[in-house]
Amino acid sequence: MKKSLLYLLVASFLASCYGGDRGELVGVYPREDWVQVNPYGMNYIHFGSYTMGPSDQDVPYAINATSKTVTVTGFLYRSA
Repeated sequence: MKKSLLYLLVASFLASCYGGDRGELVGVYPREDWVQVNPYGMNYIHFGSYTMGPSDQDVPYAINATSKTVTVTGFLYRSA
């Protein structure tokens, strides 16, 4: 009797684990394109990188520091 009750509980537990596609997020493939609109008075500054430090043309001062490449992410700038 106890084994049959245990088998029944295990079977009902395993059967309840599969619910199909009822409300599950399975992907977002067919969605429309989204474009961020800049707020009024704001300009978007694109991402980029620059070299910070002495360049090869800094020979007269002979600074022995190494240059470093810095990357800046894009951001919104409030114009005057």
